[in-house]
Amino acid sequence: DNSEQISHKKEIKIGEIKLRGKIDRIDVNPGEKTLKVLDYKLSGASPTAEDLKTGLSLQLPLYLLAAKELISAHFKDEFIPAGAEIFSLKYSEKDFGIKSISLKRKGKNESLDVQIQNAEEMIKICIEMINNYVSDISQGKFNLSLLNNRETKICRYCNFKKVCRIQDVNS
Repeated sequence: DNSEQISHKKEIKIGEIKLRGKIDRIDVNPGEKTLKVLDYKLSGASPTAEDLKTGLSLQLPLYLLAAKELISAHFKDEFIPAGAEIFSLKYSEKDFGIKSISLKRKGKNESLDVQIQNAEEMIKICIEMINNYVSDISQGKFNLSLLNNRETKICRYCNFKKVCRIQDVNS
């Protein structure tokens, strides 16, 4: 019922790295001591369960971790992440609106306990993947993606796809 903007300049720390950013929206349930993060998107796309499990999509799990720290510090009480959602602003009947993000194929109608368990698992995977990425980068390891669907998931966003030979290497 109340809309409040919380500004926090302190970064969160995962391993040896510090991160800062902006979360579009955090919904807090003071009665249950839970929170959900919501990210507004102009497209209808949302991360799949596989994207979350493989560490390809870290944005919302990272928001859950940051929101937990931010909200718990703000209210001086422990709040538990209970879910992440995408609000698609794409103007089409099929895409417009809220979509729950889950490690399972179906994220709807889950009990609060299942939502909390799912959110904690997403955070755990996120921390593990960030630590792995940081470790590999600090060792100079920049491996090519071995994902089966890399052309649609990764390569389409790459500025070097016209000169890249990843298809030749992995053939």
